[in-house]
Amino acid sequence: NKYDHGTVTLSGDSALKVQKTVTGAPTDADFTFTATFDAKASGDADNPGTIAGIQGATEDQDFVLNATVSDDFAEGDAAKSASFGDVTFTQPGTYIFNVTETNAAPAEGSGWTYDRTTKTITVMVTDNGEGALEAKVDYNNNVEGAADADKMVVNAAAFTNSYKASSITIGQNGVAGINVQKTLTGRNWQDGDSFEF
Repeated sequence: NKYDHGTVTLSGDSALKVQKTVTGAPTDADFTFTATFDAKASGDADNPGTIAGIQGATEDQDFVLNATVSDDFAEGDAAKSASFGDVTFTQPGTYIFNVTETNAAPAEGSGWTYDRTTKTITVMVTDNGEGALEAKVDYNNNVEGAADADKMVVNAAAFTNSYKASSITIGQNGVAGINVQKTLTGRNWQDGDSFEF
């Protein structure tokens, strides 16, 4: 007799996901993300997983999934999401992916701040003992530097980019200040005269 637990595929509604929020201004930029398999963290887990348990992965090479959020964002739009595509696991274990946004840094002085945090997705694959693998997915967005709203998201790796116009100080560095002119009528200007504005 031979026992075969088969494979489990995350796709469609169960696919690994990323969520993007933009605040402060509209944008038509595409936002790109990678989810990179963390072999060390996965191997150190209580129920370790290895790259050999991911269908299509190659030993000694990084296994990287890609996703793009390409919808235009109007000011005040809700978060938008995208999937990293189908992933099939062939062995029980813990599979940890580090998710980052890969867009180039915004131009200095543009007012934009991009989310440079790393979020993690943990896929826990178990054998149900009845000839099938089952997968549970956990998203960890509660990391230093993450937006407060992102920390509460439990169904996707969540990122927020924000826009805020920079301040300007008038009267310095060649920027014109506020000039005031006072006209005195009815008598001549006398020593000691002063006016405050």
